[in-house]
Amino acid sequence: MTPTEDLHRDYQRLSRFLRGIGLRLQLRAGIEFLFLFLSALGVILAGSLSAFELREHLAYYPLIYSLFAALSLLLLLIFGFRRFLKAPSQEALGRFLEKKFPRLRDDITNSLALYHEAEKPPRSGQISKSLISAQLRKTAQEVEALKAGQVVSFRAVLRHLKILLPSLIAFLLVVAFDPHFLDRSFALLLRPLSNLPVKTVTIKVEPQGAIVLRQSALVIRAEAEGDGVERLFLTLWTEGSEPLRLQMAEEKKGRFSHRIPSVLSSFHYQVSAEEAKSPIYAVRVVDPPDVKALRVHLVPPPYSQLQPETREGGDFEALLGTAVNLEVEATKEVKEGKIALGEKSEILLQVRGNRLKGSLPVFSASRYLIKLRDEHGFENPHPAQYSITIIPDQSPEVELISPAKDLEVTGREVLPLVYQARDDFGLMAIKLSYQMGGLERSIMVKSLIDVRSIA
Repeated sequence: MTPTEDLHRDYQRLSRFLRGIGLRLQLRAGIEFLFLFLSALGVILAGSLSAFELREHLAYYPLIYSLFAALSLLLLLIFGFRRFLKAPSQEALGRFLEKKFPRLRDDITNSLALYHEAEKPPRSGQISKSLISAQLRKTAQEVEALKAGQVVSFRAVLRHLKILLPSLIAFLLVVAFDPHFLDRSFALLLRPLSNLPVKTVTIKVEPQGAIVLRQSALVIRAEAEGDGVERLFLTLWTEGSEPLRLQMAEEKKGRFSHRIPSVLSSFHYQVSAEEAKSPIYAVRVVDPPDVKALRVHLVPPPYSQLQPETREGGDFEALLGTAVNLEVEATKEVKEGKIALGEKSEILLQVRGNRLKGSLPVFSASRYLIKLRDEHGFENPHPAQYSITIIPDQSPEVELISPAKDLEVTGREVLPLVYQARDDFGLMAIKLSYQMGGLERSIMVKSLIDVRSIA
């Protein structure tokens, strides 16, 4: 074998080893780049939460974030692919080995330099190819004695897991709590222009649903926020009916209203413009509470000898001092009921569903109302007035029959008294009043029960 052939053979041995080391370095750089890229992607995706949270306060923040994230990932990709695709030169690999293994200091770089020198045309003073081949052979033997794992260790890649694993765990937790997070985050990165703030039209409606009395008036107002809203439409519909679309009257720029003079049934409604719609609201129509039936139980005072009685309706006649118990049946369940005597005097009724009870003492002729309030706060709008009429009660009459005139007595006589007493309802007791020694005195003559007259 000629010196030139030996030279090429030894160079190929060294070159083959260096190429293997170069491929391992490229592979390690690719794995490191992959871990670094995944870590950066996880951080950027998790950081997109801030874009979603702050978009209401900073309208252009999602766009800025998506552009920054896309630029960061692009630069990282360029840097990573350059490291992965660019193969290191033999001289760079030689310096890498000499730095890692000091015993090879200058051997590899000198061997490569000598080989390139030997490839040049012969000239005076040139080192012989045999010596260069010997140097290459010695260097090739030294590097071939090295193990590839000693030269390029993949354990160094594991240090990137310190960044990747926490990022991956945080990312998986976010996805677990919000399954749609990944779709929104990728949309934020891949379509940055879609995150430009859109000029939207918002419609505020008042009332946002209501409970109203049947046949009462209702005004629906709407305010449009946004440019170019010149008209708003109110759509009304009841269950099973076709929607009715009405143009609302403009009160001033951006504010509209529609008045319904008499609401007869429950319905749904929605306000819309060409660019937007409000949520759907509902109006519920209810009837006010009212008195369906009224019954009064009259308990006359004991002296009257009258029996308790029950009457239908609220008007009644009674003696002074009569106790009146009222039973009210309402047209619906109520929360509160009162007996109104005049403007300031009120008596609360006991409420149980649509049944109410209460007591009313009779002290004078008057009028009273029954006021009802339901769970929505609606009252009976026109409560009926009921009258209390007082039955006349004449004063008792007493007639002294004997003695019929003044008498003079010694004080030892027994003087019989003959009298007659009567009342239109009854007598409870009879007393004799007399004056003696300038003092007024009285004695009980009789105690009576249920006696209209006595003689």
